[in-house]
Amino acid sequence: MEKAGRPLYDARVNRPLDCRRTRCNDHGRCVFAKVRGNAIGCRCEDPHFGNSCQYEPTTTTTTTPQTTPVSVQVCTLGSISSPQGCTVGSTCTYEASIQYNSTHIFINLMTTSTGWLGIGFSNDAFMPASDVYIASVDAGGAVTLENRYASARSAPTIDTDQDILSGESGTEFMGRTAISFLRNRTVSDASKDFPFANGACYYWLGAWGSSDTLGYHGFGNRFASLTTICLDESSQCS
Repeated sequence: MEKAGRPLYDARVNRPLDCRRTRCNDHGRCVFAKVRGNAIGCRCEDPHFGNSCQYEPTTTTTTTPQTTPVSVQVCTLGSISSPQGCTVGSTCTYEASIQYNSTHIFINLMTTSTGWLGIGFSNDAFMPASDVYIASVDAGGAVTLENRYASARSAPTIDTDQDILSGESGTEFMGRTAISFLRNRTVSDASKDFPFANGACYYWLGAWGSSDTLGYHGFGNRFASLTTICLDESSQCS
């Protein structure tokens, strides 16, 4: 939520910016591009997260049919950004962050373009044999999300199992795209979809393009994490 007395302004017309397109469900503030002074999304207040701060990763309590209390907690797995050394939320061309609970990982992506963007997981930081997810937002605001598999240094093919994905949402505003979605931690085909069990370690791959249609990203529009990022419930959920 924006602090009183500090409205965002549209630099083109010098008037308060209409932030309704990027409303943050009263759990965050509008994030704006400093070059243009226009809102592009939400910077969520802890512990909320999501493209519009729509998720509340607080510890809650549910019950089984035997009325046994079960704690449900959302934990932080990690994040990557490009170019190296950029400031998240300000100067990065690409950002990805992941949180998780006992059943799902929550993936949040942002890029400073209006084309497709993707994230992949690899055992060796290279594209072949990687688990890939490609998303885009069309002119009408509809989100397209695909589970794919890269068998070589070429366009990854669509995976037969799309059921591990859910909850996709996204916005495209003032030259930027932000997309969020959920993916199951467990998978039925581990040869193409990487499971996120406790202790799983993968390199993260980031890529983006200038068109909503998946195509070659170009040399400068892709990168990999320098090290593996590991899921560790003992340290990330405390």
